[in-house]
Amino acid sequence: PAIVGDHVARMIRARQGPELTELPREEILEHAYIRVVAATSLPDLSGFGYRREVVGDLVELLAFDTPDAVVLMPDEVVSRVGVDDLRAAGVHNLLTEPFGGIEWLESGDVRFGVVAGESVHTASRILTVDDVLRRVHGEPDAPHGTLLAIPYRHQLAFHVVRDASVLPTVEAMVR
Repeated sequence: PAIVGDHVARMIRARQGPELTELPREEILEHAYIRVVAATSLPDLSGFGYRREVVGDLVELLAFDTPDAVVLMPDEVVSRVGVDDLRAAGVHNLLTEPFGGIEWLESGDVRFGVVAGESVHTASRILTVDDVLRRVHGEPDAPHGTLLAIPYRHQLAFHVVRDASVLPTVEAMVR
């Protein structure tokens, strides 16, 4: 009951503030984030004409983040502020978020990392994977690509493809 009560109180506080369309441009840019969401988790994508397809059913949207709520930005706000400026601010804000911790999962030839964090934007680091690799390995070297998985919004799993160990790693990441 306490968790549900806290969540409902946050949602009520978020709705009591000014509408996103009424906020000044600078404030929107200050709280902008790029965000990965499953298209199927939204009832209608028509209000997000600026969206970018990521892979499969994942799309990149722009979000306005406050301590109480994360609001996806509709076309009206994005066109007023500017999609390029919002995206640049969104990437910057994501990169300056606390990174979280890294847990390495290993078994035999299988080894992959999982970034886990308190931020609801942790999984969106899939959009800045070079930064993830730089923080973890010191450089973004992945000449054969990177295997990525998003278990949920607080985690991003990754494995740099270097050899045939990628095959059992895919299976392990699914598990």
